[in-house]
Amino acid sequence: MQSVKGRIVLVTGANRGIGKSIVEEFLLAGASKIYAAARNPESLKPLTDAYGERVVALRIDLNDPGSITIAARQAGDVEIVINNAGMLNIANPMASNAVAAMQDEMEVNVYGLMRMAQAFAPLLKVNGGGALVQLNSVASMKNFADFATYSASKAASYSITQGLRDVLKEQGTQVVSVLRWSVYTRARLRQIWLRMPGWVKSQSRRNSFPRRSSMPWSRMNFMHFRIPWPSRSVPSITILPAI
Repeated sequence: MQSVKGRIVLVTGANRGIGKSIVEEFLLAGASKIYAAARNPESLKPLTDAYGERVVALRIDLNDPGSITIAARQAGDVEIVINNAGMLNIANPMASNAVAAMQDEMEVNVYGLMRMAQAFAPLLKVNGGGALVQLNSVASMKNFADFATYSASKAASYSITQGLRDVLKEQGTQVVSVLRWSVYTRARLRQIWLRMPGWVKSQSRRNSFPRRSSMPWSRMNFMHFRIPWPSRSVPSITILPAI
């Protein structure tokens, strides 16, 4: 599959960040219809208002197998499935919450991927093969200690993606793994915010941030941080056919 023009696409985690950007870019590239999925379909209203009938809101919670089954019934004409939704906790291997954090991340990042593949691969086969795209991460290939459990779950999801490639190639489905570097989504900003020194947070809150939020996303977009980069052997972004 070389183009999304005229294709019918499903994107999980489509209400914000990377997922929302994928929806918008695919529409610009000529996708005929996009099933935009999120845990709360109401959060997709800005997309449905902006693009009308070209965007169909669905409820998919990767931690809820029933929601995936129902969505598959509603999106029987899908040709490209992009599994973007995921979970990021902040825990190093010695943290008291490390086991619980990794259990939650595995449930969404690994088992959720498997549930999506099991539900939608048969539809892709019927509709000509299509493509299954999994949003993995550089953390799939290199563990970062401060969020080691997330890195481990993404390594597992990358491994499962490779297995799906071998299984689904017989039905003509292209399986693609996207290995991305850091993107400043809400989840990434949350991670940075929690690692910031207390005095920075105090100063930020004094500057009239919304009291209902402990993490002022809007102002953080204008703050700059020195982030340690991984080894140069790790690519900034790589798109692979799950090799």
